[in-house]
Amino acid sequence: VAVIGTVLAFALIASAESLFSAAAIDRMHDGPRTDYDKELVAQGVGNTICGALGALPMTAVIVRSAANVQAGATTALSRVAHGLWLLLFAALLPAAVGIIPLAALAGVL
Repeated sequence: VAVIGTVLAFALIASAESLFSAAAIDRMHDGPRTDYDKELVAQGVGNTICGALGALPMTAVIVRSAANVQAGATTALSRVAHGLWLLLFAALLPAAVGIIPLAALAGVL
């Protein structure tokens, strides 16, 4: 029963952070606006999968999104490229990832 409170707290905090980030990014550009319902559903599905696999929960982060906007990204390809770069880094340099404390990785991811 105690775990339900923790799950709800994580869900609320992650959802709020993602929505705040999306709103801030929407103000940074003139392109299409975020569909907040779609954003929350995608985050819920992703975090459910993360939980099932024992991975860290995910949330939108203003720093990465702002970097994409400032670099001139206009399509979803920038998000895919970001994920691929992270995957390549982790796959090709596992020793480098291994020396980074898990708490530090969790803080920046």
